[in-house]
Amino acid sequence: MNDHIEPRCPQCAGRLKYERLESGRLIALCGTNCTNDRRDRLAEIRETVLSLYVRTYAIDSSEAPSADDLVLL
Repeated sequence: MNDHIEPRCPQCAGRLKYERLESGRLIALCGTNCTNDRRDRLAEIRETVLSLYVRTYAIDSSEAPSADDLVLL
């Protein structure tokens, strides 16, 4: 029922696999490895959210929060 709020891979909409690095940082990898690069998809999702925020509220990008501010996402 809550699946509509679960973050998905921005490339293929597949489920994400979460891993915690030795540094304690949490990353999400595409469960199907759709692009064969094992890149952190949470960073990509944060950038998309930030872009939508700036467009939605019509603010100057210098006033927008940084992607690092969205680290809890």
